[in-house]
Amino acid sequence: MVAEALGKSPSIITKVVSRQAKSRLVAEAIARILQRDVKDVFPDVPEYQLAPVASGEERDARVEELKALLKTNSEQN
Repeated sequence: MVAEALGKSPSIITKVVSRQAKSRLVAEAIARILQRDVKDVFPDVPEYQLAPVASGEERDARVEELKALLKTNSEQN
């Protein structure tokens, strides 16, 4: 059911659970189902300990913020 709900193959779910593959999407879904934090469910997977990568819109907004910050700093120098 998890694979179907995520639109993924059952094998990727099994591989993520058994640490044979990595998928933040799958790992976070499993953690949500268990009502736990992904860091607690997969404490041995370093990639899941890091903050998730920003989505396209979030990333674009952060890039614009950095551009503005850098522009302000270069104008002050």
